[in-house]
Amino acid sequence: MINFKITVPATSANIGPGYDIWGLAVNLYNEFEITAPEVSNELEIKPAWDLKFEYNDLVKKTSGSSTLTLPIDSSSLIKKSYSYIFQKASLDDYPVSVKVKVGIPLERGLGSSSTAIIGGLMAANEILRRIYAINYSIEEIFQFACEIEGHPDNIAPAIYGGLTSAVKSEVSQDYLPAKLEFKPPLNIMGIIPHISLSTKKARESVPKKVELQDLIFHSSRCVMLTHLFSKATWEVQDYNLLIESLQDKVHQDQRAKHIPGMLETFDLWKKTGCLGGYLSGAGTTLLGFWHKGINMEVITLNQVFIDNGIGATVIKLEANFSGTFLES
Repeated sequence: MINFKITVPATSANIGPGYDIWGLAVNLYNEFEITAPEVSNELEIKPAWDLKFEYNDLVKKTSGSSTLTLPIDSSSLIKKSYSYIFQKASLDDYPVSVKVKVGIPLERGLGSSSTAIIGGLMAANEILRRIYAINYSIEEIFQFACEIEGHPDNIAPAIYGGLTSAVKSEVSQDYLPAKLEFKPPLNIMGIIPHISLSTKKARESVPKKVELQDLIFHSSRCVMLTHLFSKATWEVQDYNLLIESLQDKVHQDQRAKHIPGMLETFDLWKKTGCLGGYLSGAGTTLLGFWHKGINMEVITLNQVFIDNGIGATVIKLEANFSGTFLES
């Protein structure tokens, strides 16, 4: 039997003014355990597609009233991505069993759908390599994943790790990724509200057009954040620049109507020393940057949600710099 495991990190995209521009890989993970027969006609796995999910305590806790029932048939994003590679290779799907250990909360703005796409693509690619001696490069896997997802802000950091951005070429239509420096002397903390917000619904809240002054507002702050994130040692003025550079006029306030308590939470955090809060991805996860030396134990980050009778789990995250990896 063929056995291997793929680990894909969670990602926090958008980060203030960087709507659909960049994302940061963080230390939550989905693991894909793959089993397949050495010879396809043996059909040791019946049926030819077998998908199971195992949810960890964080995922269960943050699901709130939602039922954890991801699709296991052909409608699964993992299955669609798995089949995508075989279609590229002009081959029928190879029989496989996939067990997913889900450690990334669903529909909470932490890139869970990107991990499904990457997990499916990587699984198919490794089986192609072992059975048919066909192997797509990681650069090609990245392109395939972006084609399926439709935007690269979660895909790039999930594959390559760290803070990653990408642009789409007007000539080739390829997505071109770049790893950015991320070494600020900051803690990343926040909350995962026990309410979901679909990416589709969140995107519908974003304006289709922006004014010139808003474009300048965003561009200047993205440049400043890139500069700040690249610095391991900060001066006093850098902390003030961070507070200003995390401001946004395109997506955060527009999505706040779907997340009761979001803006009030950011206000509370600011009063207790937060250098800037932001909505992770499409939400509902809320994250903030804090001084390394601050005593976080005396701050109740989810107080607003507690007052509103809404569950919200406090988390502390760290950047992941390894991205996706495969082990036999």
